[in-house]
Amino acid sequence: MTATFANYCINSVIMRPINLHCTIHYRYYIAEGVKLYSQETWRRATAGRGVALVEEHLDKVVEFYVTQSQASNHAVREASCTCIAELGQ
Repeated sequence: MTATFANYCINSVIMRPINLHCTIHYRYYIAEGVKLYSQETWRRATAGRGVALVEEHLDKVVEFYVTQSQASNHAVREASCTCIAELGQ
């Protein structure tokens, strides 16, 4: 990942909370490439502030997870349930 793209990710996560939700969600997606890319993006984009960002946008994060848990795609539902369980830890 280039420095320019990493900076774009950082700005997108901070400036657009919906990107935060999607990035968190896809860290647990069944497709390995999607999962690894999202995990790396999350690490770089949050720069150690991941928990604080989730707490700051918790209402929207939970709303997104609940919506995605009702998706027709089983992999999306499974990722959502894993994310919801992670919130409880």
